[in-house]
Amino acid sequence: MLCSMEHPGQFFAEAQRLREQKLLLDEEVSVGGQVYGVHRVILAAISSLFQGRLRGGGGQQLRFSLDVTRRGWEAAMTFAYEGVLGPASQGEVLAAAEALGAPRVKNAARVRSEGHGKASEDEEKLSQAEELRENLHSIERLYREGVGCDLELEAEGYLLRGEGLGATAKNACLRVLFVLRC
Repeated sequence: MLCSMEHPGQFFAEAQRLREQKLLLDEEVSVGGQVYGVHRVILAAISSLFQGRLRGGGGQQLRFSLDVTRRGWEAAMTFAYEGVLGPASQGEVLAAAEALGAPRVKNAARVRSEGHGKASEDEEKLSQAEELRENLHSIERLYREGVGCDLELEAEGYLLRGEGLGATAKNACLRVLFVLRC
């Protein structure tokens, strides 16, 4: 099997770019009066709340509110897209992790608090890469369960099911075709 260690970083960098361009967003989260557009499958990689919404527990409601601080939410969202916690206090991150059902975010906050300033830059990069790989593995597990498959391509009698964000983030040609069709 051919495997690229850079793939998770590239995948999530592309997902973040799509989020910044407001492309393929399927969820809006209101936190502290601000609305954030996100890719549900990316947040589902770290959060049982978003997994439930992806599995249909959120119904057709595309916007919902979270009762956490914006800094706590942004730290957790950064963890989902970048593999590291964004700037926020440990309390804010732990509260967001609890609301999201995100044990890996909670663990990352505790590790950051315990080892603040002790980890080398190389160790932090390795940890970030590991977190992104785990995020991608979580998305792959959901895909194998048929969860989050919102794109079907049919060609010459074959049907391919996939996740629109994943297909476009992985393949520049598909991204161009998909964006032009939307």
